Amino acid sequence: MLLTKKNRQLISFSLIIAAVIVFISLKILGSTTMKFENGLKVAFPYNKFAKSYDPAHIYFAPEYIFLENVFSPLLEMDSTGTLQAGVANRFEWIGNEAHLTIRDDIRTVDGYKITAKDAAVSIRRLLVMAGNTHGDIQRLLCGKNKLKHINDDCPGIAVNGNTLILKPGKKMLFLLPMLTAIDFAVIPIPSIDKKSLHITDYRNTSGPYYVESEEEGGRIALKANTNHYNYREKMPQKIELIPVDNANLMDSINKFKAGSVDLLTTIDHSAAKDVINYQKSDSDSVLHRTVKIRTLLLQFTDKGRKRLSEQERFSLGKKIKNIFIERYGNEEGYEVTNQFFPVFGEGGLAPDQLLAIDQKIANSASSSIGKGFKLRLTIVSDKHGIKEAMLKHLPGITIDEGALPNFSGKLSEKDMPDFVVVGTDTGFLEDVGLLTYSISSGNFGLNKERASKWLDEYMNTPEKADRINKVRDLHFQALSEPVIIPLMRCPYVAMVRKPWRLDLPQYYANNPFWSIQWNN
Repeated sequence: MLLTKKNRQLISFSLIIAAVIVFISLKILGSTTMKFENGLKVAFPYNKFAKSYDPAHIYFAPEYIFLENVFSPLLEMDSTGTLQAGVANRFEWIGNEAHLTIRDDIRTVDGYKITAKDAAVSIRRLLVMAGNTHGDIQRLLCGKNKLKHINDDCPGIAVNGNTLILKPGKKMLFLLPMLTAIDFAVIPIPSIDKKSLHITDYRNTSGPYYVESEEEGGRIALKANTNHYNYREKMPQKIELIPVDNANLMDSINKFKAGSVDLLTTIDHSAAKDVINYQKSDSDSVLHRTVKIRTLLLQFTDKGRKRLSEQERFSLGKKIKNIFIERYGNEEGYEVTNQFFPVFGEGGLAPDQLLAIDQKIANSASSSIGKGFKLRLTIVSDKHGIKEAMLKHLPGITIDEGALPNFSGKLSEKDMPDFVVVGTDTGFLEDVGLLTYSISSGNFGLNKERASKWLDEYMNTPEKADRINKVRDLHFQALSEPVIIPLMRCPYVAMVRKPWRLDLPQYYANNPFWSIQWNN
């Protein structure tokens, strides 16, 4: 058929339009693919090299977040707090023994196959280093045998084929959930120095990510390990940890606004209220909130408890609580609390206990004790605002910033604060690892000897109801003395740029980057 000139022009025009559409589509697809391949730039509050992170020494949240993405534990919790497979894909109690069978298909990025032997060595290493803060299984598995070397005898740890067998002596159901803490991460044997036991290889790891590169100043590039059981094509294929200025509490939000970071984690130093308020005006972002498991509290050190009577501590606590109410009382997500644990959480006070604490607080006058006393602000967002309010309402007080005294090494009497204001993850469900951390950080006022005895009795209590009662009584005691005075409670929040979608846990402050999904 002969084409007229007009028809030829129409066909040419149609072809041009089609070509333009294809070109634009390819550009969009290309840019989408490029962005996806580049993954996420994450605002991160630390500026350390990878070698600074070790599962045996976790004191602060950023350390935990880094490690949970680079290493994997034997078991994991899903976003609702349900126990599920981790490095071990099968777990069961056989009599009084916990049997954990390691997956056959988990390898490091360079192909090293992880086995039950790696898991056993990792636990032995943890016991030798004896510094972990999220659960102590030394007494459960080794009895009085204090491991000094990785090959020392520990009757409670055995390997049969590709199954790790833990023998606590009796069936203790909380043992398996405790193994979800990243303290119990599996570290490939070749990545451990045989003499020092330090981790020397952060490339061949057990986690869904490995360290691809790092720079001075703490900028670390993590890359997805396609050999990992949590690997998905739609998870971030690359994570860049971008250090932020913690002295400027809006730095992360400003970087997000400028496009230089794509994700603010739950442990960002930005105040939850600032993230929530920013996200309301940014339709290009997605917000994640946990339940209200973050408690802002006043913690008295041994020094402070000696210098201040019980009544004075209650009075000072009331004054500081009023400062927090004035600052946060009308902010979305914040609520006043007189408990350390969530009201309906496991470990929350019984009604009569709560009434007794409420009455003690109500009967206390608000006191402006300040002169001659030292306060430390640690891991609390909005430090500058709180500091200004403290100086205004507590004349003469000295305020510094730093780590919790229990994690600061040996402080002199002069440097030791009298009290500390801290924000901490209290959890919602029974969590031995988190409970151990709270005790280690001084939240319940137990010295090392008393803490060891209490944890030993707790972990040897087989019935969960009895263990919860022990936690509740410890909680009540810490509030009655008082060792701590809870101020306010709020959620942990995270924010990501669309089209990424957050599927982070509701009952924990964890940030498993692999659970973030491309949602375009």
